[in-house]
Order: sequence, then structure tokens, then C-alpha cells
Amino acid sequence: MFTAKSNPLPPAGFTISQYVPPTPAQQAHDIVNGKTPDQIQQLSFGEWELVLSAGSPEDQDKVWSVIKNRPLQMEGNVIGVRDVVPTSSPSMDIQVASNFERLLFDVHGRDGRAVRALMASLAQSRRFALSAGSLLEIRAVFSADRADEQETAATIRTMLRETGHLIDPHTAVGVAVAEKEIRDRSIPIVVLGTAHPAKFPDAVEAASGMRPALPDWLADLNRRPERATTLPIDQIAVERHILSVSRAAHEGAAA
Repeated sequence: MFTAKSNPLPPAGFTISQYVPPTPAQQAHDIVNGKTPDQIQQLSFGEWELVLSAGSPEDQDKVWSVIKNRPLQMEGNVIGVRDVVPTSSPSMDIQVASNFERLLFDVHGRDGRAVRALMASLAQSRRFALSAGSLLEIRAVFSADRADEQETAATIRTMLRETGHLIDPHTAVGVAVAEKEIRDRSIPIVVLGTAHPAKFPDAVEAASGMRPALPDWLADLNRRPERATTLPIDQIAVERHILSVSRAAHEGAAA
């Protein structure tokens, strides 16, 4: 009979090294390393997102070359541009809109350098990654949806039939999306009209059968003389010119 005894001391030559977790770039590399395009296509959106936001340029290109032309239903925060498809609402077709750039400026603490980095990434690779915090901040203020050409035209007809008002395609997109908003239906929702329908006469006529006329005070617009002023590339000069011709500035001075 014998009794086994445990030795509390490690064997000779045994060392303990501190575990160093992989960096996001290393994790991104491990995700795509050695994978074929078909295997990359089977990755989850979260894995794509990690590679596109933290991977090396080579690893990012491996993912982007697979998914760039693939329609995706994304809940994530990778922002990208695609080829423009012209519609009857041309302002909606602007992919790099200045108002979106201003929104990015606000959610990044009004840090111009951060926004310039995002825009540079967009110009270089047609995509950039938006942080989770920035995305949550935007979603706290905005909800969004879309309306296709058929919905836009149908909304123009419905508004004309039900209210007697002829609306432009951009306003029609707003009305169509407002109808989809999940909300308390006892509380009205206000849609701000964005343009006069006469600005888009062909699209409005195609949708409603009515060709919108210019407002009375602009009825002779096509016969009025055109004026152009060439200004130097100087902010102060531009500001002074705007003040010199601004009707609001003149009326304010008269008051």
C-alpha cells in the first residue's frame, strides 16, 4: 500500500507567460486567412463588419471583393455607396449628401478630423465603418424607410384625389414613408413639403395626369433675364455679396 503525494511546486523549467489577447486586426486576419471567396461569402455579417472596420487593407479587400455587389440586409454599421439609379426624386439619389456629412459631424462631437477620415475612406474604398455609439445616437433621433417609384407615383395620385393638393416626388416619398411609420395613429404626423410640383413637371404629370403650372409670381420666369456674378474664392467676399443681394437682409435693415 502506498500514498500518492501532490507536489505543490511546478516541475523544473516550467514558466508561466501572461496571455495577450489578439488585437481586432489580428482577429480580422484570422477570420479570412486561407478562406476562399465562397467561404468568405458564408461568414456572418458581424465577421464581415469586423474585417471591414479593423482588418488590414489586404484583408478588407478580400471581404469587399466578395460582398460589394451583393444585396445585403444590414443591421450593422458599414456605410457604402453603390452605382446611382436615377429616379423621379433626384435629391434622394445623392449618395454622399452634405446633410449626412453634417450629421456625422454632430455625432462625432463636431470633430472635423474624424469626419474627414470617414470621407477619405469613402472616397478611397467606397465605404467606411460607423461606430456603434454613433449609430445608436443617430437611431435615437431618426427613423428611416424608403419608397420606390411605384409607391411615389401612387402617393402623388392619392394625395391629389383625397386632398386636392398636387405634390412633388420628394414630398411624396416623405408622405409614403410617414404612412409606414409605426406610431400611435391617434397622433397626426406632419410632412413638410420640400418643393413645388412644377419643379418636376414631367414626373408629376406622368404620375397624376396633370402638368403642374408655375406659381403666379413665377409665371414669367422663363422670360426673365438671367444674371450671374463671378466671385473670388474668398469666404468674406461671398458673405458680403450674399448680404448685398439678400432680400431678407434688406427688409431687416428697412425695419
